[in-house]
Amino acid sequence: MTTARLIGRLNQALSPDMIVVCDVGDCLFAAIDLRVHEQSEFLASSFYATMGFAVPAALGCACARPDHRVLILVGMALFK
Repeated sequence: MTTARLIGRLNQALSPDMIVVCDVGDCLFAAIDLRVHEQSEFLASSFYATMGFAVPAALGCACARPDHRVLILVGMALFK
């Protein structure tokens, strides 16, 4: 699976009730191509000292917005 194909599939699955939380690194660069809906939220930290931010941030999002689904992007070292 390529990164482009994965992002394409994620774009098909994203809905207005989703919160996308993205960790630093390759997944953040790939997330540039995500089409997040107007009513959705996208959270990311772009500094490498915050590596590991996504999982606890997603837990906080789930507690704060129980009516939304949380998508966590971590890693993404995909190859052709």
